[in-house]
Amino acid sequence: MGRTIFYRVDGFWIQTAAVYVALLSVFAAYDSVFDLEIQFGIVAAALLGVILVLELLLRSKKNLGWKIMVILLTLDISAFIFRESTLTGMASFVNAYIEKRNEFYQIRQPGMEVSAVLTDDLMVLIGIQVLLGMILIMVQKMQKGG
Repeated sequence: MGRTIFYRVDGFWIQTAAVYVALLSVFAAYDSVFDLEIQFGIVAAALLGVILVLELLLRSKKNLGWKIMVILLTLDISAFIFRESTLTGMASFVNAYIEKRNEFYQIRQPGMEVSAVLTDDLMVLIGIQVLLGMILIMVQKMQKGG
């Protein structure tokens, strides 16, 4: 009885691990090109929490569309309420891209002039992780991603 949680018929843990590894590789590839201020261990830990919560929320196909709409609406409302933090959090991602673009094309496009706050960066990162995680989980649940 105690071991059944790891050997469920629906493959919850395998699906969770597959989504986690796929998204972790995406963020590792992004981090290898665009050097972010956030340590990769923090990215991996935040992603683990996000994927576990999303997998638990979206575990069954029942009312999957409504669940996704509620999650997206929650993200939209929180981004609107914390819009100043969202803008400063996006600055590190945008500035990293502009820096690489300037280096490649040998131009001088200015970056965003904001003070970097790690909590704002993490908030934006978690928002991105939620969106990408929902996409992968939906593809898995609809069984169209084979």
